[in-house]
Amino acid sequence: MQRRIGDKSFLLNLLANRTSRMRSSEIRELLKLITSEIISFAGGIPDPKSFPSDEQLREAFEYAIENKADSLQYGITDGLPSFRRELLKFIERNMGIKGDLENIIITIGSQQALDVISRVFIDQRDKIAVGLPTYLAALQAFNIWRPHYIGVPEEFDGMKVDILEEEVKKYYHSSKPIKFVYTIPTGHNPTGSIMSLDKRKYLLELASRYDFFIVEDDPYGFITFNEDIPPRLKALDDEGRVIYTSTFSKIFAPGVRTGWILADKDAIRYMSL
Repeated sequence: MQRRIGDKSFLLNLLANRTSRMRSSEIRELLKLITSEIISFAGGIPDPKSFPSDEQLREAFEYAIENKADSLQYGITDGLPSFRRELLKFIERNMGIKGDLENIIITIGSQQALDVISRVFIDQRDKIAVGLPTYLAALQAFNIWRPHYIGVPEEFDGMKVDILEEEVKKYYHSSKPIKFVYTIPTGHNPTGSIMSLDKRKYLLELASRYDFFIVEDDPYGFITFNEDIPPRLKALDDEGRVIYTSTFSKIFAPGVRTGWILADKDAIRYMSL
């Protein structure tokens, strides 16, 4: 008997095995509850009053329309070169991070950045270190590739790097050492902590000594309550160990869906592929 798509068993038999790891994210479920009548502290929902004014948006869209040969046309995977040049200036001016066009790729928000990073770096059972707790949607992006998580406790001034070192040492000579550390050092989600400068330097030393990457997720660096924020890990990185990602979702508007990855040019090349 011919089966139809509506037959659940027909669909399940054709799905890739990796879909068994797919779950609706907690953030996605929380967003379903958001209405104009609810003030929710459960998700990172910006106040619409903080969005750019109508005049600013109109000016930006008019500029894009006037330059539609660039803005509306097919483009290279890495993103519009003129935009990336301006973005690099913004990053250097505000984060103290220097880079060239070959070091940056534009993404659909920072969530796609995490997905691309996981596609390039995670094989099944690879060990990756994450904070306890950490950003739930990052785990969602990583989960589909079936990594083995190493949890490292967070405290008031960031990840406990001494415990991280113990874990790194434990697996360093194994067939699968820790491949990268995922961290949100500036305005940690969900704790809100700021990693101290000493810990940042120590984390970079560990990455160099034990040969792993650091994925620095930085969506909240502009909206912390701390006036004195240490340099970003990427600004301190002189070996190309840090893969830095950020987004305009918290400082412009989430619906624009624009983020970026800034990293070593060879890593960016694989992400572009």
